[in-house]
Amino acid sequence: MSEAVINKSSGRSFITAIVNSECEAEVANLLFSHGNNIIYRALTFSALTNYLTEHNNDEHLTIIYSTDLIEKSEIARVSKIFSNFRFISITPNQFDATELIASISESIRKPMVRGRDRLDKFIAVLGSPGAPGVSTIANQVAARFQGAQLIALKSDAYRAEISLINKLMIVEELNFSDKLQSDQSYVMDAGSTKALTSTLTDRRISGQLQDLVLSCAKRIIYVIRADTGGINYLAKFIADYQNLISPPAITYLLNQQRFDSAARLVNTQFLSIVNGKDHLQLPFDYRAAQRYPSSDRSKLFTYSTFSKQLDLLCKGLV
Repeated sequence: MSEAVINKSSGRSFITAIVNSECEAEVANLLFSHGNNIIYRALTFSALTNYLTEHNNDEHLTIIYSTDLIEKSEIARVSKIFSNFRFISITPNQFDATELIASISESIRKPMVRGRDRLDKFIAVLGSPGAPGVSTIANQVAARFQGAQLIALKSDAYRAEISLINKLMIVEELNFSDKLQSDQSYVMDAGSTKALTSTLTDRRISGQLQDLVLSCAKRIIYVIRADTGGINYLAKFIADYQNLISPPAITYLLNQQRFDSAARLVNTQFLSIVNGKDHLQLPFDYRAAQRYPSSDRSKLFTYSTFSKQLDLLCKGLV
């Protein structure tokens, strides 16, 4: 299983050893929503003991295990061997979230926060499922910051060419995060998600990448397409985002805005849902989306509402 990079000085690190996958997902959602990191998931008792043996000197570990993982006497034996670790048991069919949080609180002295420092020049672009234009928005935002580095997950999907003033970093592993510099501007194409607390429990790199986004990004831009599906995803995402502790600042962006009768209803719903939150609407303009900012005054006549809105967005990011 993979590990996430954390700062051990920020508090305890969590390991789950839960047999039932649904119960494990529920525990993981709870931990992530309270700002914790799960650095390892043990699917068997032997995997758990092997990991603990390798990390015996890490006094910050807390193990959350299900009572059906192994015999109680065997757990008692292991907990004595690894006495510097904190063991917390849960019963799958009688899982109590309040009780678990109370048990965790007893095992830590510092607030439960994500362990990486935020980078002031790190912007992440997320989107709802359904290809709402995340890559396009990430490209356009980066093009408004001279020398910004674009970061994207490796994919077989087509990706539009970026502005000549930017560089593209394609990543397959999380080790790229160790090379991030505080004085460099970054814009990350962070893919899609319905709700961050459930995505973060995903063991694949996409889930780990979004965990990194929450830890490092100074601001998130969440993009939805201007249709009924986008509105539904937005409502769910906002409700979920409010469960996170100390998340990055966020801007909600309605992309491909139209102005027919059906679209006017979507626009109204969007404004109602994001009322009081930072938000922006981008009109549908395919040609403008393919162009990047230019200082050439001869091209000023091509300056569109799409470009003006993106300029306004980026001014609020600095």
